[in-house]
Amino acid sequence: MSEKSAGILPSCARGGVAILFLFAAGLGAPPAAAAAPPPYRYDATHCNNSYYFVPTTAARARAEVPAQFGILGEEAGLAIVGVLFITCDVSLNDGPPERTSWSDVGVLIVPPGDLVGDLLGGSITIHAYRAWSVADRDEMVALNAAWGIDTREVDVDTAYAPGLPVATSVGYVDDCDGAYGGQGVFEGIVHPGAPGVVTWWTAGSAGLVRFDQAYTNDTEQCGVGAVTGEGRMGALIGGSGLGPHGCVVFADLIGTAMLVEQAP
Repeated sequence: MSEKSAGILPSCARGGVAILFLFAAGLGAPPAAAAAPPPYRYDATHCNNSYYFVPTTAARARAEVPAQFGILGEEAGLAIVGVLFITCDVSLNDGPPERTSWSDVGVLIVPPGDLVGDLLGGSITIHAYRAWSVADRDEMVALNAAWGIDTREVDVDTAYAPGLPVATSVGYVDDCDGAYGGQGVFEGIVHPGAPGVVTWWTAGSAGLVRFDQAYTNDTEQCGVGAVTGEGRMGALIGGSGLGPHGCVVFADLIGTAMLVEQAP
């Protein structure tokens, strides 16, 4: 397993200083061996969530996904990368809401064990291995780090422009592992979306972690988009200029971290 998939923070000066400051200020502390991480829950409202499904090869995806997880489509040599750009008013562990932008990147996986997506009642669960996350809020970065999630603090720029016949959405991350961005062109009509959960899995320094990201009050616009990336993202998606399916989703989010298997 690489240092990245093990949840070790890459060296970004801004993110590293922010995390050290938080630890020194007593807002968080590096978890001791075999110690459970602190509570991690968020309530997010007034959200614009742009996501893209990007096709890639199983070999590229496997570089980010530990062997204990099966990659969806791997038998055919394929994989699907999920790229999200999110902006919400976020309350962390019942604290005051603060406008927060972040980006999650992951690979769709076969869920561990015999778990399957719940298709009943219009609800669906998508399972993804979280390759990395970046955010512009130091508290979120510190909580991710405490849970062994590969994360750092960087600027995450998002913009949504409604309109007819189309709407547009843009997300951009200026990351020390390589900048990346997504741009979508969507139908202009907002329609109801299916409620559901994206379950993000991480095998990192805290152990085996699942993070359930539930979407409620869901509406969406869907269409096409392009994701481009340099460095780490470029290696994962094979460069730039891809034309994946995408949507912009207007939904409240409830995020909850759970420790499935604690690190020894």
